[in-house]
Amino acid sequence: MKPITELTTKGIELVSGILVGFLTWFVTKDEPLSALLSGITGLLTSIVLILLIEFYRLSKELFETKDIYLVMVDLLKYDKIADRNEIDIVLKYGLKNISEDNMAKIWIDFSWTIQQNYETIIFLKPDKIYSQNWTETAIDIQKAKVRSMNASIKKVFVVEDEEELTKNIQIFKKQSDLGLDIRVILLRAINEIFSVKSKLKKFETIDFMVFDKRVLLKWNLSERKFVSGELSFDDKEIEEYHDFFIDIFQNAKEVK
Repeated sequence: MKPITELTTKGIELVSGILVGFLTWFVTKDEPLSALLSGITGLLTSIVLILLIEFYRLSKELFETKDIYLVMVDLLKYDKIADRNEIDIVLKYGLKNISEDNMAKIWIDFSWTIQQNYETIIFLKPDKIYSQNWTETAIDIQKAKVRSMNASIKKVFVVEDEEELTKNIQIFKKQSDLGLDIRVILLRAINEIFSVKSKLKKFETIDFMVFDKRVLLKWNLSERKFVSGELSFDDKEIEEYHDFFIDIFQNAKEVK
């Protein structure tokens, strides 16, 4: 949990104990052992709350660990792990609810694993994300993959209007000049693609990355800002997102 959440939780435990203790004292204040009884009751209340909250946390972590374990067994069983570093990545970040703090790290870590191709649709605001220092690292890795391994790096940036396109055109051109296949498309144009219309409703997000058609990394957004991330190794889901990418890519405008 984040520090502020931890502090809030402890505050609730303390306040609840004090409140229950006060109520106990108020109800039994005419009794000889009222103060002692209220103190014990308040303390027990805090302890019970602590135990319940910790039990909830441990249960949640246990289920998440179980999910990770089952996925790892499946990946190893069917030899889907191309790079053993991917095991470390999954164990380090988990599969769901990837935090904003880990967003850059997992992106860079998986960029190192690219062998043949990388496909991504980016709906995050370009000027916000590419103003971060770590994005230069990710781009350098992708550039190295193109030059050393002849990997195919394809990106489609989704922009809301012509003004946003003009504002960020240098960001797109810079990556195109490095040998990356960069394309752009207006958001409204996506809804006009016949092959995409039926797919949009079933997709949780249009901001995602497919690494070597083996790994799917999805960004969940709110008002084009990162909320959480999710990893998937499911072949069917990866194929669906890959097909969706191809539909968008073929209708997007190439940046030169």
